[in-house]
Amino acid sequence: NLPRRVIVGLLDHAGTDGAYDKHPVEFRPYDLTSINAFVNGMPVGKEYDCKFELATSTRFNMCARAYASLYGTASPLGTGHGISIDDYAQDGYTLFGFDLSPDANPDGCDYLNPIQTGTFSIRMTFGTLTPRTLNLFIYAEHTGLIEIDKTRSIINNV
Repeated sequence: NLPRRVIVGLLDHAGTDGAYDKHPVEFRPYDLTSINAFVNGMPVGKEYDCKFELATSTRFNMCARAYASLYGTASPLGTGHGISIDDYAQDGYTLFGFDLSPDANPDGCDYLNPIQTGTFSIRMTFGTLTPRTLNLFIYAEHTGLIEIDKTRSIINNV
């Protein structure tokens, strides 16, 4: 089953592997210049072009669309996610959100979207070689459905 919402970020492998001098959940851009998600080989929206290493005056224009996608994906009801654009660009909160729901409503309020199947992939481009081994953190939410028919049989599609 395909997820309805995906949030991804890059982590230093040493930190996630238990090195005491590394933060285990510090999401840095690592000179990532573009990222996009694909469902069944087709792109999900327009690719995010990011240039995090530009001068401060233009930095936020080059990552604002990716930041807005995180805001829309992580808090679609406008409740906020507590990450400022400064933190997003510089302080270890660089996450990317992809809404894969068919109606751009990742919360599925008031109705249920059909469960979709297929393949999901991510393509990333870096401006330079990565300085160390990185892990790709992927948080994915899936729609589940449990049905009970008239004979009280349970049909589980989770």
